[in-house]
This record gives sequence, structure tokens and C-alpha cells, in this order.
Amino acid sequence: MKPVTTFQAQPRHFWAHIKLLSEGLGYSSGGIIKRYALSELKNFLISYGLSVNHLDQSIDANTTYGDLVIDYISYRADILEKSVEANLMKKEQAKSEFEQLCNTYKGTLSFTYNKQSGEKRHPAYLTCIVNLLTEQTLEGPYFNHNPQGLIVVTDVVKPLRILSRRMDGAYPSIGHCESSRRLGNQGILWFNYIWKSYSRWGICMVVPKVKTVSGQH
Repeated sequence: MKPVTTFQAQPRHFWAHIKLLSEGLGYSSGGIIKRYALSELKNFLISYGLSVNHLDQSIDANTTYGDLVIDYISYRADILEKSVEANLMKKEQAKSEFEQLCNTYKGTLSFTYNKQSGEKRHPAYLTCIVNLLTEQTLEGPYFNHNPQGLIVVTDVVKPLRILSRRMDGAYPSIGHCESSRRLGNQGILWFNYIWKSYSRWGICMVVPKVKTVSGQH
């Protein structure tokens, strides 16, 4: 993913608007990703007991704060519809890829299944593909393919950071992600892989193996 210069340096209150409005007005409807008009933004914020005056404040000669919010939400919808969707696998495609992988590599992990029952129950293809490829790449070392918990970064004796989202996998585990060496005030090096699979979109996000976590120790 490449950052978009227009939105890259926006302050936290901008992203608070994006999240609140998306949650309140809905991300999609009837399978179509939603875009919003300025009047919709204002009506929602008023219903939430918030001011709307700042939406009309100018950021530059041609753009108001409300325009920028609308531009981002529209850009997000365009990217998902025109760039992302075309690269996603349908169920039958995912099933085919999964079965081909199973024929070429025999993993040791039990398959993860979807939450359906009866005829609709089948392996969660994306998650299983990721697990099989991970196991194949690691060539033996244990990894936690279903942590059911939050990633904790420690300095051996106390916790330093904890992620707010549960991940689908971690290597080697989600606990005691210790640093291999200290970096003074710059932080620590965190040597764990973590990943999150988004079954709805067919996306797998992998957080890099080496990550600097800033803060005091």
C-alpha cells in the first residue's frame, strides 16, 4: 500500500471524523460502498450532538474541511471498487487455490472453518492458504495460527506495548515479544511476525518482522 500525499499527514481529528462518520452512516449498503454528501455529514454530526461549523472552514483556497473528509471517503470507495475488487478471489477461485496448495504441500495444522453450518460449512480458504504458506515458508518452527489474544511487547520484566486488535497469527507467539537489543530512547526491536486476514475482501496484512517500538523502558 502506498500512502496518498493528500491524506498522509492529516491529524488525528481528521481520522476521528472518518471513523465516526463511516461507522454512523455505514460503510456500504446493498453491496455498494457508500459515499456521502456534505448534508449527510452535517445531519449525522448534529444528531450526535456535535458542531458542524468546522466543516465549512477553509483549509486552502479551494478546499474546506468537509470537502477533505468527503474527498477521502470517495477516494477510499474508488480504490476498493476499481483497484482492490478486481484482484479479489471469488469463493470458487479461493477453493481451487486452496485445493491445489493442499495437493502440493501437506501441512500439519488442522484447517480453520467458517462459522456456517450444514452445506455452507467449509474451510476458511484464505486463512487456510495463509497458514499453509506460512508453515511451508518457516519449514518447521512453531507459530501460533490462532492466538485468540492480543500481541504483547515486553522487556522481559514488564509490558511495554499491547496491540488493540487480535491477530489471526503470530510467529512464534503473541506473548513476550522481547527485543533482541535495546535502542536507548529510540525503542526496541520487535522480532515477531503477525498477520491479519480479512476474509470479506480476501486480504492478508503482514506486519514486518523487525519493528521499532518507541518509548521508555
